[in-house]
Amino acid sequence: MHISDTDINPAEDKDNKKESITKEEKQAENEQVSEKKINDVNEMIIKLDKEIKELKEAKKLQEEIKRLDKLIQEIIRSHMLSNRDAILMLCCVYVFQNKQALV
Repeated sequence: MHISDTDINPAEDKDNKKESITKEEKQAENEQVSEKKINDVNEMIIKLDKEIKELKEAKKLQEEIKRLDKLIQEIIRSHMLSNRDAILMLCCVYVFQNKQALV
């Protein structure tokens, strides 16, 4: 038995078309959602990459601050050693003045 185009039930044909359209709409919607998720992930990657660069720069600055702090401490230590007689004299004067103020 051969089925012709006229033998197809029109209601059944409408259901098949609706089902086909619905599947296509769902597929298009899924593609849009997937594309949005990919874009969101790409934006997050860009933000994280920027944060990593900023943290690396901050780490470099922190290391430079430590280096300069050590250098300053060494300069102060050197200055104190080279001027220890003057520092001792100032300390003695300070103690003597405070002692007299108490009397």
